[in-house]
Amino acid sequence: MTRRSTHSVLTWLSEVITCPRERARMNKQAGSTPLSPIGSDFAASRELRRRDPAYAAAEAELAPLKALARILIAYRIEQGLTQEALAQRVGTSKTAICRLESGQHKPSVETLVKIGRALGQKLVIGFEDASGRRDVATFT
Repeated sequence: MTRRSTHSVLTWLSEVITCPRERARMNKQAGSTPLSPIGSDFAASRELRRRDPAYAAAEAELAPLKALARILIAYRIEQGLTQEALAQRVGTSKTAICRLESGQHKPSVETLVKIGRALGQKLVIGFEDASGRRDVATFT
């Protein structure tokens, strides 16, 4: 597999974020109007944000999970791993990795630490106050 830069992977991921099975499930549940910003096309999402404050709120709430999903996918692809291979390293199922990569699942800190170890990365979690001061903790 050709290695891609993290930037090009993140750009590519803006188009492909969910697993096909997860997208099909969401579309089936949603009917004609998506319940979630994940899996909807950009134009439809923009129109729903404009018309529906609840949809915009759901999209804003999912934004950090989508960002985390993009990071996870980028590192996985950068290392040439499939979802199944990453799942084996983490000690979980491919379905669990798919849920994380969908951007709709809130992983535990323990799960993120395991994924970090499997990818050779450290998990860094922190807080930032209004003045911009940051305090972080690193999990290895």
